Amino acid sequence: MRPTKFVYMEFHGSDVQAAQSFYSNMFGWEFRELPEYTFPYAAIESEGENVGGMAADGQSTPQWLAYIGVSDIAAATDKAQKILPAHVQAALAQVPCIPGLLPPSQSAESS
Repeated sequence: MRPTKFVYMEFHGSDVQAAQSFYSNMFGWEFRELPEYTFPYAAIESEGENVGGMAADGQSTPQWLAYIGVSDIAAATDKAQKILPAHVQAALAQVPCIPGLLPPSQSAESS
């Protein structure tokens, strides 16, 4: 994975059904509900590839969250804290239930 590649996009908003309708009509995206979440969450699929997710989180203003792939998350986090300085909002963690967000060796193990 290239260090600066966007690897996943996530939509958050209160009217996910309207957003799904819009993006389905606009881009032909398909949506698959993921029941393992404790809140309504759907995978976004484009041409058979999981490219993102949609979460109904009760926010009134729709927004997108972008995930950027890096080869070493700890090093990238340390660098951001030294350069910006950035503030870490949550502990580093893998997100195993979202395809494409694990290193290839771990993705094969979890399949």
